[in-house]
Amino acid sequence: MKYLLMIFILCFAISCEDESNSVIIDSNMPEGNTDYYVRIQSLIPNPAGTDSGKESFMLKNYANRECDLTGWYVEDLASKRCELDSVGILGANASYNYIILNVTMLNNASETVYLKTKDDIIVQTVTYKNAGVDEVISTEPETEE
Repeated sequence: MKYLLMIFILCFAISCEDESNSVIIDSNMPEGNTDYYVRIQSLIPNPAGTDSGKESFMLKNYANRECDLTGWYVEDLASKRCELDSVGILGANASYNYIILNVTMLNNASETVYLKTKDDIIVQTVTYKNAGVDEVISTEPETEE
């Protein structure tokens, strides 16, 4: 039932014709394994000017212990990858801003990206559409003020 609901939501978001930005986040947090508490916190897929060398995403470790990201990667639907070996160990509750230097990866109109472990386990899936210029696409839950 959970998967049918997720498929319905994804299909609905893709079929919408409005120009607003939609963000769909699917996070897998297996019980007891804090390695999976690293997340893509936000993305900037459409920086002002040329995208090459300026697209970025923010990683956040939500665990109270460090996590070794060696072998982890972010991948898009076209199988373009950002290897996270250069991040190394992400400290407890720490963030890291990863600037994509070698490839234009994040599409402005719509994209799905996956955060994967060295064992190819999908930890997080982020789908968005219609990224505005310099818009920060947050994967954080909205809070009421």
